[in-house]
Amino acid sequence: VVFDLPEVVPLAAEEIAVAGLGGRVSIRAGDYLTDPLAAAGEPPFGAVYVSNVIHSLSEAETERLLAKAAGVLAPGGLLVVKDFFLDDSRTRPAAGARFAVNMLVGTSAGKSYTWSEVEACCRAIGLGELRRLPVATASGILTGRRPE
Repeated sequence: VVFDLPEVVPLAAEEIAVAGLGGRVSIRAGDYLTDPLAAAGEPPFGAVYVSNVIHSLSEAETERLLAKAAGVLAPGGLLVVKDFFLDDSRTRPAAGARFAVNMLVGTSAGKSYTWSEVEACCRAIGLGELRRLPVATASGILTGRRPE
């Protein structure tokens, strides 16, 4: 299930069709801050992927979104957060630090989060088995599991 803003859903539908995945991937329009992530009666998800979203959110919004995502996971399910992560000095990687300035200017509360900040948020919402996976110079993936 791809969950995105109503104006983005048509683009997602095109990409899903081009990939030949229309029979396996569905689309749901909504606002992740205000709408439920799962439909009523829908079974829990084995994984939830939150990609390049938290940098535009405040710390409270980030925790709320990640808690909602963890809340729709099956026991043992995996939360995957991809974003621009900084080290604890907030100066490295340089591309991520520059992006943080962009978020400061372009959003009301966004920022580049440190790995440690997002790990602390994941622990606070009950996730364990946290893993860091750098995927590019300034980008990474943080995973956490809902307990069985």
